[in-house]
Formats: sequence, structure tokens, C-alpha cells
Amino acid sequence: LLDCGSGVVGRLAQLGLDWSGITHVAITHFHADHVSDLATLVVAWRYGQLPPRSAPVTVIGPPGLRALWERLAAALWSGMTAPGFPLVLAELAPGDTLPLADGVLLSARKVPHTDESVAYSVAGGGRRIVYTG
Repeated sequence: LLDCGSGVVGRLAQLGLDWSGITHVAITHFHADHVSDLATLVVAWRYGQLPPRSAPVTVIGPPGLRALWERLAAALWSGMTAPGFPLVLAELAPGDTLPLADGVLLSARKVPHTDESVAYSVAGGGRRIVYTG
């Protein structure tokens, strides 16, 4: 999932998409319209399905993601820091690359918007998409 703004979780469910099977969430920057449904998504994974999620999730973002996550947990739901399934927070600085799965690579590049804003390149299987928030 690339960015997680307001209404994303409900819209995924409305469209019949497998929101419970998301393995990675990549955040481009920390404006509310890109992060406001993070807590909703984590709560849905924990309490919105039976059995609750047990599969790991990686949340990726520019440097500052961990501090944002802690502030969101303090304000919205302390369980975000230990939701009952493996949760990895990965800060990806501009110029860095993170292997995802099956030969797919996520790369971050600096873009002008906010101090932390990045665009992502997702490449694998001879294909590539680029996304910017």
C-alpha cells in the first residue's frame, strides 16, 4: 500500500480488495492525507477480522517514521507499538533501496514538498512503477 490517508481502509473493503493481506505500507511524507488511516489499518488488522492478523507487516517511510509512529500511538492507540502481530518500522532515506519479496525492490528518492518527502520506485519482474505523494 502506497500512503494511507483518510478513508483508505474503508475504501479497500468497499472495493473488495484484500486489505488484510497487505504486507507493506510505504509512506511518502507525514501530512495527514498520507498517514491518517495508519492507526485505523492497524486496529482493523488486530480487531477487524477473526482470527486476528498474525502475519508480519512492514511500514516504510522516510526518516522520522518511528517518531511519527510513537506520536500517533500516544495520541490514538498505544497498541500501535505492539499490535499483537510482528510489526517492523523501516526508515528508508533518499537513495536507499529495500528488498520487499520475490525480487521486488523499493527505492526512495528525495522530492520537493516537505523536508522528509520521498518518491518510491517499485521494481521487479522487469517492470517498474514510480509513485510520489
